[in-house]
Amino acid sequence: MFSGLLLLHSWLRWLVLIVALVTLIRTSANRNTKAPWAKLDDQFSLALVGLADLQLALGLVFWMGLSPTTQVAFAQGLFSQTTLTFFALVHPIAMIAAIAWLHVGRVRLKKSPDSPERHGLWRRTTLTFIAIIVLAIPWPSLVWARPLFRIP
Repeated sequence: MFSGLLLLHSWLRWLVLIVALVTLIRTSANRNTKAPWAKLDDQFSLALVGLADLQLALGLVFWMGLSPTTQVAFAQGLFSQTTLTFFALVHPIAMIAAIAWLHVGRVRLKKSPDSPERHGLWRRTTLTFIAIIVLAIPWPSLVWARPLFRIP
């Protein structure tokens, strides 16, 4: 079960990033052309929030005990090793913050009047979300590296 969920969590991050980047490109283009907010824009924003929530739910399953790394971190102490600190503290806090930011942006988006400025609001929200998650992904070149693409 652990391996399957880890594989899903690993691959889902790419889908989240792709949808976020497409959303960012779309909102940037529509903001520049002053296009009205369309149903497709709303669908992309909702898809991004939904995928991010699914990714968070999977991550919380690992954090709450399924992951051997976090089990060791909580048993030995969060700050006993850099890798343990990253996976038990930094990564989850950053991801929760990023997804909370996304939700706040989505609520503000729904409350804002229908105008081209909605694109600017969602663009800023998405850009900040991407920045936070990119900083908190365990890239292969870092001390706490994980593979970019897990293979079953």
